Amino acid sequence: SGEPVGGAADGTTDAKVTPYFDAEFRMQTGRKLVQESCALYAKYLAAHEDQAAGIQAQEMKLEALGRIRSEGGQVDDIHSQTCAKLGDMLVTLRATEDSRDKAHAEYEAALAACLDARAERDEILKEHHWACTDDTCSIARCRPYFKAKREHESRLAEEGRMLECLRARLEDVLKDVAGGRHVSSATTLDDYDLRMVDACEDLDSATVCDDDYLTADEAD
Repeated sequence: SGEPVGGAADGTTDAKVTPYFDAEFRMQTGRKLVQESCALYAKYLAAHEDQAAGIQAQEMKLEALGRIRSEGGQVDDIHSQTCAKLGDMLVTLRATEDSRDKAHAEYEAALAACLDARAERDEILKEHHWACTDDTCSIARCRPYFKAKREHESRLAEEGRMLECLRARLEDVLKDVAGGRHVSSATTLDDYDLRMVDACEDLDSATVCDDDYLTADEAD
């Protein structure tokens, strides 16, 4: 039917307020991405400044060596070494510039997405509250449901990552067996991180599958 079975404790469904909470979730997620990308951009920006200063120092050194050589000084070896070092530093600088520019682009995209989500949420909220009071606000009544839903989805995602990790480790074990790799009698399960099996066997008991957290479509 597509009609959600979850909602507020008084039976309010989430059909009309879902867009609001979706926008709010995208805004919150976007804010984290903005912070992470901003920090990454600052890291590469600082590294670029340090590398540029180092290159400037090497260039000044080459100028000094050039003057010494023009006056008859024997500096060919150190001049060649400095040139090689400067070349390596320039390669590193270009790579840092690429990483810096990529991080800045990711920051700009994350910021734009976050602002768009906030504008969408605020517009929905403005239209919603014109005939809404504190006692009858469906957004306020449905908030606990959506909070629990997000927490449930986060747990499922974490459990999925655990299963993928276990699957990868199991594949390594199977490759060792298929390749005839000798396994010492002293080898324990810990050598393959198979102790994760115990944690994964408890997934069913740790997973919340209550229908209150699912829409009718998801339950199907």
